[in-house]
Amino acid sequence: MQLHLVELEALPPLVAIMRSHPSPALRTKALYALGTMTRNCAEAQVQFAAADGMGALVAAISEAGAPPGVVRKSLALLTDLLQEALHAKEAADGADESEMDASGSPSGTLVQNELAEQLMTATAHNASGLCDAILACLRAEDRDTVEKAVQAMLRLVRTGVLVKRQSGGACNVGDIRKELASAQKRCVEALSQPSADAEDEITELLTEDCAAVDELLIMVS
Repeated sequence: MQLHLVELEALPPLVAIMRSHPSPALRTKALYALGTMTRNCAEAQVQFAAADGMGALVAAISEAGAPPGVVRKSLALLTDLLQEALHAKEAADGADESEMDASGSPSGTLVQNELAEQLMTATAHNASGLCDAILACLRAEDRDTVEKAVQAMLRLVRTGVLVKRQSGGACNVGDIRKELASAQKRCVEALSQPSADAEDEITELLTEDCAAVDELLIMVS
């Protein structure tokens, strides 16, 4: 079904809706559809990238006054796409580059990696915009948005597309560390005052969030 939708070029219209449609409900549905279509489907991910999907995610995440639901779903989609690209690269790195299938063509693993590289290229092209948009989300009031921003930044850093600069330029390492330190402080404060409702579950989630922030701080140090 996913490949059939790719053949029908169904992703570009959804990207356009996700980017700037006036209806938050339609944008949310488009994001859900894009997440479903791109999941475990490198061909769909390539079509998403070719339609400037990464640029559309930057627009959706950083739009002034954007509905929180749209921002959170955009962050989640970005995280999923980057995670799949990272997995494809790791699988290819562990494969024999000379491996061929029965017809003499490159193995499925290597083909998947080539497709993932196209997504990585699109990510690199939008790296500064993505980074700035995610940093803004780290300042959000609601914990869910911050948590999703941390996960998105974690994957973005792992891709290696960010240029590590101590100062100057967009989204430099100093800015990232500053926002992460602030998020870490809020995380620790939240842990010291857990909610009375479902206390154990909330404490566990907060602990995971704090651990992700700590990992990021180490990665950008």
